[in-house]
Amino acid sequence: MHLWLVFQDEADSPDCLARYRAILPEDERLAADRFYFESGRHQALITRALVRVVLSRYCEVLPEEWRFVRDERGRPHVAPDIRPAGLPAFNLSHTRGLIACAVTGAAAIGADVEHVEERRTSLNIANRYFAITESAALGALPREQQTDRFFHYWTLKESYIKARGKGLALPLGDFAFTFEGAHALSVTFEASLQDDPARWCFLLCRPSPDHVAAVCVATDRAPRPRLTVGRMVPLSSEQPFACDLLRASAA
Repeated sequence: MHLWLVFQDEADSPDCLARYRAILPEDERLAADRFYFESGRHQALITRALVRVVLSRYCEVLPEEWRFVRDERGRPHVAPDIRPAGLPAFNLSHTRGLIACAVTGAAAIGADVEHVEERRTSLNIANRYFAITESAALGALPREQQTDRFFHYWTLKESYIKARGKGLALPLGDFAFTFEGAHALSVTFEASLQDDPARWCFLLCRPSPDHVAAVCVATDRAPRPRLTVGRMVPLSSEQPFACDLLRASAA
């Protein structure tokens, strides 16, 4: 599985944004223009360009030829009439300063990126939404470690519910992550979710000091897929990226 990252300030020049507008159909340009703040408009353009450029790496379709439809939860899918052979599963996420597109040949994938200072966190949020074991583990940490751990849990949970395609219809407290040793993690599910931990591979990484990212992919194969991370400026450059892998579920 691949994780493509765009650091927004590297793709935010007028030249880049003009090129991104040029490959988008009118409806997508108008959707991006509806954002109130300029940073939001830029991020929307970059995100829409990113998914087109990334998918064109795996399929013989030009970036400007892709068309997308959204499901009832607003998640984009390639329009049925242009689905090429070998189309990978993909998922998008963005936060302040960072945009991500995760890709896999497996059946489902979810990704989440968060800026660790983007929003306030507290034990009250964890106590309300996380599993009991998670909120207890979070509360037992020294205060200076709680923000990072909160976002470790949050991104992992978001990646799973996005991979399932259910959004917050899946209660965050009905599944729990446990961090084992220095780099391992595991997940357990309540019976209500009707799911098997062995079905999923999770990876947690740190793309920058300000950002945390998690990827969840469905796989019934052994060995589990490896994560390859790339840094991209769509339509301009791409290169391998040495992303700090924090934790991964067992192979």
